[in-house]
Amino acid sequence: MIDDKIKVHIIYLTNLSYRESIFNELGIQSSYNLIAGDRSPYVNINTNANVNEYKFYKIKNFFLFKGRHRLTLQVPSIEVLKLVVKSKNAHFVFLGIDPHIITSLIYSFLLIIFGFNVSWWGHGKLGVGFVRFLRIGLFKLSNKILVYGHNSEVSKHNKIKSKVRVVGNCMNWSDYADQEKLFNTPKKESNKLKIIFSGRIVEAKKMEILLDSFKMLNIPYEAKIIGEGDKKEDYINICKENNLNVTFTGKKYGEEVKKTINWADVMVIPGKVGLSLVHAYGNGLPVIMHNEFSLHSPEYEVHTMNEDFLFSFGDSKDLTKKLENMFINRLFDNESKESISNMNKYGYYPDLVAKKIVQSLKL
Repeated sequence: MIDDKIKVHIIYLTNLSYRESIFNELGIQSSYNLIAGDRSPYVNINTNANVNEYKFYKIKNFFLFKGRHRLTLQVPSIEVLKLVVKSKNAHFVFLGIDPHIITSLIYSFLLIIFGFNVSWWGHGKLGVGFVRFLRIGLFKLSNKILVYGHNSEVSKHNKIKSKVRVVGNCMNWSDYADQEKLFNTPKKESNKLKIIFSGRIVEAKKMEILLDSFKMLNIPYEAKIIGEGDKKEDYINICKENNLNVTFTGKKYGEEVKKTINWADVMVIPGKVGLSLVHAYGNGLPVIMHNEFSLHSPEYEVHTMNEDFLFSFGDSKDLTKKLENMFINRLFDNESKESISNMNKYGYYPDLVAKKIVQSLKL
């Protein structure tokens, strides 16, 4: 029997645990190999994804400098080089374009010169200055640009937008709830509003807006903050000083996160929206986010855009009003159903994202 599956090699920073399901789904729908680094430059990132439906080629990651200026060098093994030589008809898909992974820029250019199919998978950013020039140049030479959402920068650039394919984004299967149970099991009445935040506790996440809102709330509430980061101790002190009903749970994964999501009435994302929105909606949990959409990652488009769940950017008073209104009028029941409908509409599930990736590369 002839295997008519297309050959796909994805070159990634590391074998990220939260990519486990999409990687395995790609292995089911294509002849797929993952080429990824042996360690991550980021703390609190789980990189032990289970490999079931594909072959994982591990390469060495070396890091230069720290913080925003960190550079990553990925050095392939002899085994990987042999794979490349045997892969004339394969599709090579790189993460990004991320200029911090400088070897991806070099390897992709060499593969293009030698006639291989090279595509990119990511946010579809262009940036400014030299980075923008570099990205546009490589995108022009590449086969496809796979992006998470419809409003990426590359989709608006006349010279490269024809290469863009929207494939969506997703979590692991274990992070999604059973939809039938969600629709048929309304949340129990509660005498307080239960709020969660999930993500890195760093300045960019704008947690101070959420804490300022808690100071002004005139309804009973309880909040849980999932995650770690360099601002955690500062925010814990703010909560103690202002007697805020907030618990910092530390980092959680898998079932632990789902239990907290199932406990909550709403997730608040005061800063940049990303996969946390998908995680919440995959469990029927409404999300309040700010309305400055240009600052969000592409995943924001899956939001219902219900005005009751959008607050003015940087305005903690407006966020307070939204939370109080939601609790008093129990708006989260209907919003929960709408969130699940939007997940189905955009196809933010591992099998559907994998299908769109494979179809995009075939065309």
